[in-house]
Amino acid sequence: MAEAELTVASERERLARDVHDIMAHSLAIVAAQADGARLSDDDLPERTSSTLTTIAETARSSLGELRLLLESGGDRLETSTSRLEGVGALAERIRRAGHRVDLSVLGEPRPLSPTQDTMLYRIVQESLTNALKHAGSDASTRCSLDWRGPGVALLVETTTPSGARESGGVPLPAPPITRGLGIRGMEERARLAGGWLTAGADPDEADRFVVQAFVPVSEPAAVEASA
Repeated sequence: MAEAELTVASERERLARDVHDIMAHSLAIVAAQADGARLSDDDLPERTSSTLTTIAETARSSLGELRLLLESGGDRLETSTSRLEGVGALAERIRRAGHRVDLSVLGEPRPLSPTQDTMLYRIVQESLTNALKHAGSDASTRCSLDWRGPGVALLVETTTPSGARESGGVPLPAPPITRGLGIRGMEERARLAGGWLTAGADPDEADRFVVQAFVPVSEPAAVEASA
């Protein structure tokens, strides 16, 4: 048994090294190329320069998180860039990539466990990334975090204007919604945080995709003043 466990641990370490080497190489090149293109031409349009800056910053941030995750064996979840306090910066990166995002926070945020904090951030990250990837620049996303109940409720609604799916004035069918790794991953993260998540097309509006999640928040124990 001990030999088998040692073999599994060794294989995981080898796989982690391979993933790190492959992704670190690719992300470093992406960041360097984006920076090089931005700095080599003083006459770049402002939008192009901003896009290249976003590419470089995203690549470096992803590289840092990848290294932290692999070096910790997946145990260090609480990083400065993967907590809910980073959602505003995340939304801004998505906006700079060309997708409209309206972010709102309702009620007073309360302390979460490190796991809950990171899992919720990852759910928002995956939702906004999916919106950017699948809905495109003609769509818009409304994201809200509501702390007014017994936990935090997340709502992410992405709406694509019907005209954006027309060809020659003829409406095109909405793209099929498949339960890929992204949605299954979000559901698993919600469970790890002690809550639940649903994701799918709005049955009443075919042009809207909705992600809803809820994570309970434990109230701090009341401390009685000593007599």
